Amino acid sequence: MTRPGVPEALAGWPGDLHCVFCNMLAAVDYAIAHGMPQAEAEAGSHILERGKACFLVLNAFPYNNGHLMVVPISMKRAWQRYRSNCNRNDATNASVRASAACRLSPPAG
Repeated sequence: MTRPGVPEALAGWPGDLHCVFCNMLAAVDYAIAHGMPQAEAEAGSHILERGKACFLVLNAFPYNNGHLMVVPISMKRAWQRYRSNCNRNDATNASVRASAACRLSPPAG
């Protein structure tokens, strides 16, 4: 069964939340709860960093090489939560991780 946001490596997750990003996080959490190392599960979904209110993920269908997305963890009232909960430390840590990812995986073209 193909579900948006659930890569082949994490297909063991049995659910479908009908949201690509909710599915992505649920599949990662399921894999971790069932023994997959966190780094491996997050890499399987291209998640670079997870904060309290948002996460940084590589786009599966990038507009440009290295295109990143910052996605709120809670889709319900996401904008209000993002504005009140996502602090500069989350953004700074995500930026540092993004820079490291770009150094490790330079653009191919």
